[in-house]
Amino acid sequence: MEHRVDFTEWNRYSSGGRIDGDLIVIKDGELVDEGSIKDKVVLISKRPNGFDLKGTVQAAIDYDIKALLIEHGNPKWFVKMINGPKNPKVPVIKVRKSLIDSLVKMTGNKVKIDLPLKNEAIPCNNVIGFLSGSNPDKTLVLSTHYDHQGADPGGHRFQGAIDNISGVVTLLETAKKLISTEKQYPFNIVIVFFSGEESGLQGAKQFIESFKENMIGAINLDCIGQEPEVQMVRIGYTEPIHWLPLLAKKVFDRKGIEIKWKDYGGEDSVAFRNAGVPALGLGQKPLMKSVSIHTPDDTVEALNFEALSQWVHITEEMVYEIAKQKLY
Repeated sequence: MEHRVDFTEWNRYSSGGRIDGDLIVIKDGELVDEGSIKDKVVLISKRPNGFDLKGTVQAAIDYDIKALLIEHGNPKWFVKMINGPKNPKVPVIKVRKSLIDSLVKMTGNKVKIDLPLKNEAIPCNNVIGFLSGSNPDKTLVLSTHYDHQGADPGGHRFQGAIDNISGVVTLLETAKKLISTEKQYPFNIVIVFFSGEESGLQGAKQFIESFKENMIGAINLDCIGQEPEVQMVRIGYTEPIHWLPLLAKKVFDRKGIEIKWKDYGGEDSVAFRNAGVPALGLGQKPLMKSVSIHTPDDTVEALNFEALSQWVHITEEMVYEIAKQKLY
């Protein structure tokens, strides 16, 4: 079975390791005797609606099963995530639906699993630029993340073009434009490229610990450029609850760009908002079918540079509006 194509680990719960054991199949609603599944590789052949993953994994641990396999549809790719559990106990694996019948026929036979996962912390670095303003006690943050999923050992490579080369190149170009005007803004501007976003917003959280007291707000760019033109965006809020999303609405309204009022909850602006800092989480909401992020399809060929040019102008205009209106 091919990793990412036929199966993948369920990142928030799975341990790794080499496992062999007899395969047993469990169906939804079936009564299970603890002794019958101990030391077995358990396959849930059909994932029911409202599936309680957390409770199921805990039951697998309590019953001492060797590995848990769970049917998970037929995507082109299984996405890769690297934010793992703190204390993984059992391999938890998503399996392609089209393979389930073949696996069910193997019930009672011994199967082998080799899942070389490591659960460890590694050092990572934020990259920060600073543009001083006329009021050193006020700071506006422009941010994006540059980390992604890397490559599987001996397997697929994850370029992360939309997520998030797009934000990196856009913020670099925006910074060049802000610096080239030679005007001084009424606040400092910190340009920051975060690491550790994919493993739980670690870079953003660390940055906020050092800069929180002086921050008037933050604008974060993540997953943009999927379409040739920016038509719909997300901004990280369900409604315009204070000055920053209201300001963003005015900018987008002027440009004829629709806002999708929904909190997606997974990018670095969340860390700012959780710390009480007004923060926009700007991303493009594609109206057409887009490539799936966290898969090998997210390559540079998927980017639309005309849209990224629009995002440069959008970000630059927001900075000017913040400076002009002084709503903070």
